Formats: sequence, C-alpha cells, structure tokens
Amino acid sequence: MSILLADIDATCAALGYYDNERYLAEPDALQGLRHLIWILRRDLENHEYRRHLGHAKVLQTDLVHMLHDYVHDPEYTDALVRLMVILTNPTLLLYREGPPKDFHSRKVFMELIEISQGYKSAFTQDKVWVPLYGIMKKGLEIDWAIRSEEQSLMIERVLVLIRNVLQVPANPEAECRADNDASLHDQVIWALHQSGLMDLVLFVVSSPDEHQFHLHGLEILCLLYREQTAESLADASLQRSIAEKQRDEQELLAARRRERQRLQSKPPTMRHSRFGGTYVIRNMKSVSDRDIICHQPLERVMSIDFDREKNQQKRSFRHVKEEVELTRRSAFSVRLCLREFCIEILRSAYNTLVRQVRRVLERNAGTDNHDDSYLLWAIRFFMEFNRLSGMQLELVSESLSVQCFHWVLTRMQHDMDMIISDKKQARVWAKRLHVALQTFRELLLSLLALQKVKDDRALALFDMLLNNVCYVLEYRETILHLLMNYNEAHSTKAYLRDVIETANIFIKMMDKFCKDTVLLQEKKRTKKGGRKSKANKKPEPKPQLTEEELSNKWAEIAGEISVTLTNELQLAEEDQPLPFDATSEKSIDDQKEDCMLRLHRFLRDQLFEKAVSLLRAAREVWPENDAFGAMSAAPEDELLLLREIYMHNIESALPTEIENGDNTANAQFIEGEEEDYDDEENEEYPEESLVERPFKFEDFAKRLLNPKIVRACTLVLTDWNHIPTKSLKAAVTILHRIAVACSCPAMLYHAKLLRIFQQVFNVERDAHHEELRRLGIYVVRKFVEVAPKNPKIYAELLFWKNVKEANELEGGYLDAYEPAKGVWTEEQEDQLRMLFEENQRNPETDKDVIDWILEHLNEKTRTRRMVLKKMKEMGLVFKAPTKRTTAGAANKKLWSTEEDEELQSLYDEHRLEDDCLQRIINEFVDRRTKRQIIQRLLQLHIIADKSEIMPKKKPKRKSKKTSANSEGSDIEGEYMEEPQFGELQSPSVAKASKKKKKDKLKKNKNKLAATAKPAKPVKRKIVRTPLDVGTVKALIAEVADKYQEAIDWLKECLDDAAEDTEEPSEEDDGVPLVPLQEIAREAMENTDFQKIIVALGIQPPLLGTESYWRIPVYLNSADLKFRAKIVAGEEIDIDMEGVEEEEGADTETAVEVASGDESDDDDDDD
Repeated sequence: MSILLADIDATCAALGYYDNERYLAEPDALQGLRHLIWILRRDLENHEYRRHLGHAKVLQTDLVHMLHDYVHDPEYTDALVRLMVILTNPTLLLYREGPPKDFHSRKVFMELIEISQGYKSAFTQDKVWVPLYGIMKKGLEIDWAIRSEEQSLMIERVLVLIRNVLQVPANPEAECRADNDASLHDQVIWALHQSGLMDLVLFVVSSPDEHQFHLHGLEILCLLYREQTAESLADASLQRSIAEKQRDEQELLAARRRERQRLQSKPPTMRHSRFGGTYVIRNMKSVSDRDIICHQPLERVMSIDFDREKNQQKRSFRHVKEEVELTRRSAFSVRLCLREFCIEILRSAYNTLVRQVRRVLERNAGTDNHDDSYLLWAIRFFMEFNRLSGMQLELVSESLSVQCFHWVLTRMQHDMDMIISDKKQARVWAKRLHVALQTFRELLLSLLALQKVKDDRALALFDMLLNNVCYVLEYRETILHLLMNYNEAHSTKAYLRDVIETANIFIKMMDKFCKDTVLLQEKKRTKKGGRKSKANKKPEPKPQLTEEELSNKWAEIAGEISVTLTNELQLAEEDQPLPFDATSEKSIDDQKEDCMLRLHRFLRDQLFEKAVSLLRAAREVWPENDAFGAMSAAPEDELLLLREIYMHNIESALPTEIENGDNTANAQFIEGEEEDYDDEENEEYPEESLVERPFKFEDFAKRLLNPKIVRACTLVLTDWNHIPTKSLKAAVTILHRIAVACSCPAMLYHAKLLRIFQQVFNVERDAHHEELRRLGIYVVRKFVEVAPKNPKIYAELLFWKNVKEANELEGGYLDAYEPAKGVWTEEQEDQLRMLFEENQRNPETDKDVIDWILEHLNEKTRTRRMVLKKMKEMGLVFKAPTKRTTAGAANKKLWSTEEDEELQSLYDEHRLEDDCLQRIINEFVDRRTKRQIIQRLLQLHIIADKSEIMPKKKPKRKSKKTSANSEGSDIEGEYMEEPQFGELQSPSVAKASKKKKKDKLKKNKNKLAATAKPAKPVKRKIVRTPLDVGTVKALIAEVADKYQEAIDWLKECLDDAAEDTEEPSEEDDGVPLVPLQEIAREAMENTDFQKIIVALGIQPPLLGTESYWRIPVYLNSADLKFRAKIVAGEEIDIDMEGVEEEEGADTETAVEVASGDESDDDDDDD
C-alpha cells in the first residue's frame, strides 16, 4: 500500500462535512483540493490513487455539495471544477492503446467504469448543475474579443465536465429499467434541461464567434442522443400516433408467436415406455445400402439427429464480437424534451455547426488530433430526424450539397485505406467506416426524399445531386468495393447489413437514373510504353499561313487591337496573365521565350486584352534591349511590335520536331529477329484515365455477379429471423437481381443458402420473410431442374461459384485436361528444346533457326512469334542473326558473318586514310548504304563514334551577316577547348596571333552585349586526340624528375576511370581530374605537364564554367588501361605502320574537333 493512500484519506477527511443543509469547509480545504489534484496527476500505471478516491466517494459526499455552497468563491470554484474534470475523465482516455487484454488490467478497467457510473448518479440532481450554469453564463455574457483566457478556460472545463458525465456507459443490468422508464442517462439529461445548461450548449453551437467550443458542443449533442433513435423522437407527440400503435401491436404479436413456438418445441410429458424395441427407419440409408436400424425408444427415433454428438464448430477468435447497440425508448417527458431540443438545433445551429466543424476537420486533415465520427454521426441523426419530421430543405442545406457528399465519400475511402495500412487499429477504423457508411446512406435517403417535396428549388437540387452521384465513378466503385471486401476480422454483421442496405438504395437510384441513355464517367485503360518505331516519325506540322493571309487577317483585327491599346484594360486582377512562373525550375531569363510564345498565342486566339496586358507586364520584367518595346512606348509603337509578333509563324519553331541529325548514328538499332527477344522492353504499361461513355444499367448490374457479393448477402440472411425487415429485403433484392435479372441462379446454389430456405419453409408465413420465401421457391425450383442433368451439383453446393463455374454447372463442364489455345504442353516443350539443341549442334544447317524449328514441330498451328516467346521463357536464347541464309539476311537488311569479317578487314586496311569511309562504301556498293555501314561499325564496337571515320570538313568562311550570338559562341568554344602553349609557335607569331585573337574576342563580346537575346550556354565539343606513344614518352621524360608523384597520380586516375563499368549518359562530360595534393595542383598548372595530358586525349576545362580537366567519355576501359601503361613506362608493342614523323620539328599534339564546324578566324580578320 502506497504511503500516498494515507495522505489521500487524511486530505479527504480534512475537507469538511455536509450537515444536510450546507457544506462546512475546513480552513485549509482549498489546499486539500489542490493537493488531491497534485496526487492524481502523479497517478500510477494501475490508477491506484484514482480508484482509491472513487471508493472513498469523495465526489458524491464532498465535492458536489461544496460546489453548490462555494460557487461565489473563484478559487474554490476553479479547484473544484478542475478536480471534477480529472475524476470524471473517460476511462478509455486513460488507456491510450485501447482497452487492456490481460486479466488484471481488464479487471482494473471494469472497476474504473463502475466508479464512473457511481459519479454519474451524483449528477442526476439539478442543484449540481445550477452553479455550473451560473459560471458558464457569466463567461458567455462577455464578448469573445475581450474575454480573458481564464474565463475561456473555465467555459471549456464546464463543457468537458458535461461531456465526461454524459459519456459514462450505461449499465442496463444494474439499473433494471424498462422502456418508457427514466434511466440514469435520462435523469442526467432532465437535470441538464432543468438547470438551463442545454440552452447554453445550444447558444455555443449556434454562434459563429464561439467556434473554439464547437467540437465540445458537438460531442455533447452526440452523447445526449446516444440512446435515442431519430424515428422514436420524430414520432414523439402528446398523443400516440397510428404508426406507433401498429408497431406496438406487431411487437406484441411477435412476442406471443415466439412464446407459442417455444412451448410447441417441448414434447408433452408422457409415461416412459418400458419397451425400447428395435426399429427400422424407412428411406434412411445406413452405412450399407440397407435401411438404418435404430435401438432407441420410439420418441427418440421420431426425433433422430445425427448432429447430436458432433463437436460444435469453434468460432475464430479473430472475428470481431458483435457489439450490442443500446437503443431504448426513454421516458415520455424526456423524449419530448429531446425532440424540442432537436428541432431548435435544426432551426438555429445545424448549418453553422456543420460548416464550422468541417472547416476545422479539413484544416487538421493531416493529423489524428480530431475524430470526424462525431460530425458524421450528427449529420446522419439530424438529417434522419428532419426527413421523418417533414423534410424541410432549408434546415439541412449545408449537408445536402455536392461538397458534403464528396467529403463523406473521401472519409469512407480514407477509412478503407487505413484498415489496410494500419492493421493494428483495423477495428477502430472499421467502426469509423461504419459511421461514415450510415451517414452516406442517410444522404441517399434524404436525396430521394427531395423529389417528394413540392418545391422547384428542392427538385432542382434533387436533379443536380442525383446527376452528380450517379455520374461520378468513385461513388459506384466505392459501393461495389464495400460489397466485395467484407472481412469478419474487423467488421461486424451490423456493418454488413448497412452495406447491403446502402448498396440496394444506390442500385435502385442507378436503375431509375439510367432509364434513358446517359453519359457517365468510366476508367479507360490505355497502353503506354509500347515498341518504338525504328525511325523517329516527325509529327505532321500544322499548316502555316502565308504572309498574304496573315496580312489580311491583321487588317481585320488591327482596329480592335488599337482600341484595346488606347483604352484602359477591363481585365480582373486574377485574370491578368503573369509574364513568368515563380514556381518553375527555369530561371526568369529562360522564361523569356515562353512569354513570347504565350503572347503570340493570345494574338492568334484573338485574346487582345490578355495579349496587351502580358506585353506590358513582360516589358517591366525584361526591359533590356527593348525586346517587348521601350518603357515609354506609345500605342502606335506597341501596335507595330504586336504586328511583328503576329506575322511570325512561331509554331514552326516550337520544340515538337525530332532531331534526326548526328545523334541517330550513335543509337543501337535492333534489327531482324532481335526485336522478338525484347519483350520486356516492349511491355505495355496500362494507364488509366477518366472518359465519358454511354452507360447502360445492365452493364453495371453484371458486376454484381461476384461470389463475394453472394456470400455477403448469405451472411446477412443467416440471422433472417432477427435482423430488421429492411435489411432482409435489401439482401433478397440483390440476390434476386443476380438470379432473375442477370439470369444466373446457379450462383445461389450453395448449401448455406439452401439451408436458410429450408428454415424459412418450415415456419409460418409472415410479412417479415415473405420475399425471402418467394426467392427460395424460385431458386429451389431451378436447382431441381438442373440436378438430374448434373449429378455433381450436390458437391458444388459446398463452394461459392463465379459466373463461369455457374454456367458450367448448367451447361456442362469444359475438359479440364484440354489445353487452352496457345498453351504449350510438356511434350511440346520437350520437343522444342530437342529441336533447338539439334539445330545448334548442326553447324551445316544454313536455314533460319525459327523456320527450321517450325518445319519440324508436330504442332503446325504455332507461329513464329509464339515459338520465339516460348524459347525466351525456356531460356533457349541465341544471338541474332545466327544461321541465316544470305538471301534472308539481304531481304531483312541483316549482316552475315562474312560481311562482318569483310567490314573489319576493310577498316583495318584503310583506317589511317582520310577517305576511309568512302573506300569501304565503294567495296559495299549495291549492297549496303553509308548509314548501314556506320551503324554496323558502331554495333561491332569497331569505332566508338562516327566522327572517327567521317571525313574532315573543310573550314567554312563565316558570313558577315551571321548573328553575333552564334559567332561569339563559336569563338568562345574555340578558345575554351584548345589550350595554347607558347612553345608551339615562335614568339613573334605567337604574340601577333594572341593580339589578333584578343581583339577578335573583344569585338565579338561587344556584339554580344548589343544583341537582344542572351547567348545560350556553351556546350562542350567532342575533341579527339590521336595517340602518339613516342611523343607521350618523350614529354614524360622531360618532367619525370620534377613531377614523378604527379605522374603516378595521373596513372591512378586513369586506372580508376578504367575500372568504372557504368555506361555514361548522353549529358556526361567525362570524369574530372581533381588534384588534391599540392604537387598535383602545381603540375596541372605547368605547361609541359599540360602537353602530356593533351597528348593522352584528356579534355581541357571550359572557360568560365569548369575548373578541372576531364577524361572524355569516348575512351573505353581498354583505351584507358593502355594509356595508364604508357604513363607507367611499361614496354608496349606499337604498330608504327602509317605513322609519319616530321624531322627537325617539335612534337605537337594534333587536336581534331569531331563536329568539323571550326571556323577560320584568320579569314575573318583579313
């Protein structure tokens, strides 16, 4: 026993005493209250202090009386309300992870609930609530803008205390209250009504200024009507209605019928027969073919049961237990009070409350701070009450809207997703889904009730909501998903009954809506990522207008544009186009061209106000070079500028064309039969999109032909004699649609469903199950018709059947051993493997592999593609082209082995010649084109890039009319790519050349500054350096003594780059050489060391954009390893044939630009 328990007893004894008239508090009672609060905040995990205070009944004997007599003392009031809120805190909130499962913790949990029920009995007197009414009224009289934080906190505590008292669960066994009698909950409600607190709650939920208390008010409303039904409240009146009388009579007759059946089930008492006897039961077979022999008394023989000694099937512990929903008929006065209060809420607070609470929930949608179940429950309850009380549209206009329908649908979808993702809390999410489903069902019922209201506004709203609900795809898919995905592990049968009822209502709506041909949303599956064509096809360009046509059109619109320029624009601020997108990844300068295209599009679409507005806004963003006109441009100047933009066919310059230049030469083409092996690359990915299509209800009804839906309806009908009539009729209606409307009664041939029909046939006819009886008669008759034709139908009763199996049940089974079309049998697979291995072992076979296999296959229906696909599945893949005839290879443009060898030898023979490609083309004349030869050289890895074999272009003299932008970029590229070394020229020539180039560069920079369009970033040109081993070794020998460590570092870099096996991308600029050591950095700045790097083929950095030299991407692993050996000084065998040496000249690296677009600067200077 904790030492604090004695402290609690002493503190409670020192609070004071009640003399049946007034509570007399001790002088230190206030400190005692605060001490109890301090103790409760430090309670143990087993809640020992809370349970001790509950058993001491300090709230019933001290606190409620002290609050009544010391309500005018602010300190006492604050301490008492705080202590009451802590003591009445909901038990579930004390266990964050849900109710405990172990025995001891469960016992503590039940003990705390019992204590809270004792607290609730103390609040059944109105004198307890009167002080709280005064406290709350005093705080609400102060305007919310000037209300202090303490006053707002006190209002919130009173609301939380009301919530805590109302949420205490009822205990019907302990109360022993019948219907129309006042239970403990009813007494608390009546006390709240008498004290006036319910009116204050109504004021809070109806005032938009008190939005911070709306969630507390919503909880209180839900707890007030927790044990009520909207139907019982709507029927409550001073006189009993005819419907209520009829309902009571039916309940009485049902009770008498159940009692009579119970008495009839008991056999009458009779004298025991001394003669047991042995009897033969006719038409009941024993284990043999004879009739069964029974050695029992006669009364037992008449009621023989073979299931008596069987063990009852155990219920899975994973199935959720059915929770009994407590609904009772309260005392008449309480029902009248709640009915009037419900009407007041609908008139003054409902729309405001729904709007404000939805706003709060949507603002906190990403968090789990708030549960939307209370709002969904309130929408369902008050809308049902309004529908049963006369359906006044203006009272529930906030929830009868497209937005509310969509919000409820999203909550249902969110709960379904959380059931799958949060499996530990699946049952909690299933409860929330059940509440959301009930709300959606009530929305549908209220929607149907609108058409009965004789009001044009109501009928217009009905048409709009019906069109939206039936048109949008998500509503149909959600209903079907709920029908087909019921899981007993986390959902109750009550939830399943509500699903069946909701689905039946929705299907009826769809049937009525689709009487005529309508267009509804449907998912369209498009296939994406199919095989690309070998040649990139250019899209057909739009027909461009001629200059004469544009001039004529401009003459027609010029007057209107002139008026727009001179007058003030009437565009709204939100409609004015923005010149650039601040959220785009592009910079503002890069969006200049996009702005010009948009301006051109506005002019062509005759949106003149937007065009003028965009022009003037763009002028402020890009004022340089007057690209959009001068800042002080007159309307006449703007008109000329707009005409110039309009007259250009800018669409032709849009990036829709496919570039087919030099890039296509580097592509790896798949030729011949190799296409058939790349099925994975040809895989088509489905892409869903929403389209409008003509909708027929018959197509939607066919989706009900699912065994999961039949099983769900059967589970509902299992309790056919206990479930509500509307649930039974809904399940029967769905099964009737499957059996009769869709002509598929065989799906209902199941033992469980036939057993239900048997039970219905054996009881008296009643309106409750009359429709189920009629369905059973129809299904049994169909079953009896099919049974003689199919003797296996009795075994089929044990299984749920889909459409195919149901059709086979009636029309005959397909041969299970007959392979389907296109399926390979085991013998056919063995033959295919044998033929392939035989073909590969026979090198003399000069016929196509697939043709040869097709010729020798026994199955002659196989196609070439089917054989190729099956060979790939079996792993029988060969490298195409293999074993092809010369004629077949020529026809399909395939290279034979002889042609590959000839191409290799020709390249080796002429590779040092300037016209190497032309010599090879001459040898393959009339056989191969130039493009095919280059592609084959790339495929065989004879060359790394087509520039290695393409002839060098002669330098072209640049025209003086060439734009300064392109000229400047070429010159910059020239000076960036090729490093200049002073030793390569004589001092005078080098100085003159340097000065000439500096002047040239300065001149071009001035031209670049004057252009309107900024220069595009310079791209690295492909530079290839022929490798001269002798030159490299000579250069290394000159610097070996000084930079030996740098040379070793260079070798390591080349080895590391050679080991990199990743394929470089198209935008890869190569591997940078990053010198980290001081000696390496010094060497990289040395002119002699740079000569070595250039001779090895390493690219210099781009001026202004790069800092490091780079190993180019065209050097493969073998090239890099070869260069690393040269740097290391290893002996290498070199074929010196074709290498020309210039005597008396310095060794110089020849740098060739692969693009061949170099310009002759000297000619320009001349």
